[in-house]
Amino acid sequence: MSGYTPLAKCTLGSSWALTSLGFASTALPVLVLGEFKTDDALVATSFLLSAALVSLSTWAIVDEGQGSHETDMSATQLEHMAKSLLVAEALWSVANSLVRISACLLLRRLFGVISAARHGLVMLVVLCALLAGASVLQVFLMCTPLAATWDKNIAGTCGDQAASFYGAPLQRRLAAIVVLDAGTIVLAVSAFRMKALHDAVGPDFAYSSSYMSLLSAAGTMTGIICCGIPGLRAIVVRRQRERDLTIQTAEDGGGGGHGQARRVGRSRGQVCG
Repeated sequence: MSGYTPLAKCTLGSSWALTSLGFASTALPVLVLGEFKTDDALVATSFLLSAALVSLSTWAIVDEGQGSHETDMSATQLEHMAKSLLVAEALWSVANSLVRISACLLLRRLFGVISAARHGLVMLVVLCALLAGASVLQVFLMCTPLAATWDKNIAGTCGDQAASFYGAPLQRRLAAIVVLDAGTIVLAVSAFRMKALHDAVGPDFAYSSSYMSLLSAAGTMTGIICCGIPGLRAIVVRRQRERDLTIQTAEDGGGGGHGQARRVGRSRGQVCG
């Protein structure tokens, strides 16, 4: 680990720590409660995509030097890292959208009796699915041909990524974030990630992309952990009820024994009398 920058070390440690928590919050409710609903399947799929994203970031750091400065990397490493960044962007978009859809399904189950809430959540699910598709498409259609994304020697055209951050008024951007981002924590991480994505367009994108990988893992895994909290709470409640029932059964059994002894004593007294 001595050859890695502090940012690379932080990315590796934090990403895999969050992945472990995400696995626990996803697997435990299913294994203990024995329930696997549609929203659980979406969260599990999101976790698998997020784990693939973390593995891809780990490979980029360990083998390709992600997290180092661009001047310290070879042309081959830069090319491989740029390719991995495209795949990571697509994985991040789909994983986050699945978490949002899962949250919408949970809310629909809770407030399904309200017609307006039910129809509004269906619209949100459709919007999240469309956002996922559009995000994946823009990743691979940003440059024509696609190889121009990582090879500066290829004559191609690329969209102005910087313009995409400033094209909409601030009020419209805030409104879109509020509608499409579920969860305050994930919203905050997404905001930091947008800033990191803006910095990644700069000349030393190899270094800033490691920070973006960290935020990608933090955003997706935090969303997965939040989705798993109700299931974890159900586990705790079930264990508490089982323990209370065991204690109550033991107390009833002990009380029954004492009552039987008292009844035997009274019958003996009557016989002696």
